[in-house]
Amino acid sequence: MLAAIAAVNGISQVSNSAKIWIARPSPNKGGKSTILPVDWPAISKRGDNATNYAILPGDRLVFGEDALTTQSNLLGKKVVPLQRIAEIIAFMTSAMSEVQNTPGAAKLATQLVQGNLITDDARLNALFLDALHSAAEKPAGKAAAKPAPDQGTTSTDHVDNVVAIDDTEVAKSAAKTTVIVATRNALVLSGSTALEDEPKAVVPVASAPHELALQSLPAYRIEPPDMIQIDSSKPIAGNQPVNGQYLVGPDGTINLRKFGQVNISGKTVAEAKAAIEKQLRVFLNAPEVSVSVIAYNSKVYYIVTQGAGLGDSVRRLPITGNETVLDAIAQIKGLSQVSSTNISIVRPSAANPQEATVLSVDWGGVSRRGETATNYQIFPGDRIVVGQDSTVTASNMLAKKTASIERAAGIISVTANTVQSLNDAHGSGKAVQELLRKGLFDSDPDLKKCVEVLIRITEETKGPKAAPSPTGR
Repeated sequence: MLAAIAAVNGISQVSNSAKIWIARPSPNKGGKSTILPVDWPAISKRGDNATNYAILPGDRLVFGEDALTTQSNLLGKKVVPLQRIAEIIAFMTSAMSEVQNTPGAAKLATQLVQGNLITDDARLNALFLDALHSAAEKPAGKAAAKPAPDQGTTSTDHVDNVVAIDDTEVAKSAAKTTVIVATRNALVLSGSTALEDEPKAVVPVASAPHELALQSLPAYRIEPPDMIQIDSSKPIAGNQPVNGQYLVGPDGTINLRKFGQVNISGKTVAEAKAAIEKQLRVFLNAPEVSVSVIAYNSKVYYIVTQGAGLGDSVRRLPITGNETVLDAIAQIKGLSQVSSTNISIVRPSAANPQEATVLSVDWGGVSRRGETATNYQIFPGDRIVVGQDSTVTASNMLAKKTASIERAAGIISVTANTVQSLNDAHGSGKAVQELLRKGLFDSDPDLKKCVEVLIRITEETKGPKAAPSPTGR
């Protein structure tokens, strides 16, 4: 026990040292396990080894989560979308205030929006036109005819793409965990900051091989790009040796150099040996070789981790014959901060490519309670799908939807500031026009058009110069 905790550098800041236990699978309990509570203060501070258990193959050493950290992380995930909305509203309010206080800025921004020069999204254009219209109706420094809306609000009468935030309940247990360190003989678990959605009830599939009832895979059939080792059983005098490592090429053949090529794709090791010896007999008298696979590259499984709206990640891992779901999750260092505990195996059907078997995994049972019934064995071609946290997904989707609003509001704000600067600088319009004519601005035609509109509106705002007085004053 003490050595296992030392292997993960002690207890993390998100773990609760008073909630540590070993979940030990038991073959005689129908997939259930034995739970051994650990008295960490006694082991670490008083030298009491009564609960300093030896770690056995298949054990799960579980560190419970700190309840306060769990609540803080949950709250943090919930408020991120609200914070983003509040920031955008404040940004929009600031941009509209700058437009309202800058002569000509409202007209310029309106023309940019109407010309699709800020965005070509009709709904966003409607939003900004409505906001600009509202700003124009309320002159700067004067009371509006209508009651002012609450600070930070804008009218959205023309907008129909309101984003709904999924308020799915998340698990409230303070003892949720994910695998962070794992070996085939022992598993060490630690408190997870990836707070997940409440998983659905899982009914084990009794016929599916699992941790305590592993099934031997059929005889291995060599495929590209496996690597094999060939050794001659007797010396081959006067000839180039055949001994060595051979990569199975895309066409399923190996190159025996001066002895030619031989196709071993789809063959077992015994069948490959016979094929190689048959090829060698063309050149040699009664050749004998041994064949072994040294790199099992062709039999793999995949771990698909949903990315909460930001793209899925896929890991391709080789099959060795006795991997389980827990081994697979250990390969990716546990569940990420955007993952949920809704995990399943999608197993393609050899008989019907259009169908697949789906095996749901009780992650809490497998990782924290040592239950083996859904810790299924993995077979070649399996897809292990790790679901995404719905709260994080909703937040990311909101960020993607509002990014264009935030950017467009920024353009309007910069436009207002630029108009003010041109108004304040005598002759600046002509200078900008000259730079534009010489191609010293960006060559993008839309950007050039924006600058041209900016100069024209600024000149219109300034109006004609006043004639000098007779006295010269």
